[in-house]
Amino acid sequence: MPDGDPTKANRIEQASAMLQGALKQQASLRPTVKQLSEAKAQLEKGISGTKQGLATGKQQYTQGVKKLDGALTKIVEGRDKIKKGSSTVVKKVRVLKKLRDQAEVGLSLARKLKDASEIKAGAAGRVRELKASEGMVAYPGQKLMLIANEQTMRLDVYLPVNEAVQVEAGDDVEVGVDARPGHVFKGKVARVGGKAIFAPSNSASSELELIRVIRVLIDVVNEDGILKSGMPADARIAAAE
Repeated sequence: MPDGDPTKANRIEQASAMLQGALKQQASLRPTVKQLSEAKAQLEKGISGTKQGLATGKQQYTQGVKKLDGALTKIVEGRDKIKKGSSTVVKKVRVLKKLRDQAEVGLSLARKLKDASEIKAGAAGRVRELKASEGMVAYPGQKLMLIANEQTMRLDVYLPVNEAVQVEAGDDVEVGVDARPGHVFKGKVARVGGKAIFAPSNSASSELELIRVIRVLIDVVNEDGILKSGMPADARIAAAE
């Protein structure tokens, strides 16, 4: 076929057009290829980071497992120590209980000995005279001290028989002393004597020295401790008025 064949020329033009189209398509694909390359690089970087993270995580996990094993070992050791300590404590508690029981028995015996050796006064008050001394031996009935109950004082009054018969135990009494002029101490008749006697010379007025009288005992409330033993006093008995 001669070179001027129109069919061959058409083919050449078609091939040239196809080549131009391929070149254009290649040019249009370059950004996509670049993006794919960048995506590949990022993917490889991500895979590398993931591998590194996995390696770090594995290392941390291994270390955590070791720490956990160590903690479990310490827990087991601590539990064993607690068991041993509890056993020791139980034994010590038993020993202490025995010692406590022995101490209570000894204390009980000591209290009994103390109660047996302790001498108690029959009344409370102020010691006026002391006859006992440290280390002395006391015998039944022996006087060791004189105790005065100064909260309530006992007053002896001597009344003529005709007045005394009107007085009864429990009657109210008003008592006065020179140490507190105008002040009235309250009292009550404790006992009225059962027989007529001559009044003692140191406690009777001139009017009562030659007649028989009845002894009347009066309990007086000693306010503020003013009343003293042996102090003279005047009494007014309600029933005798």
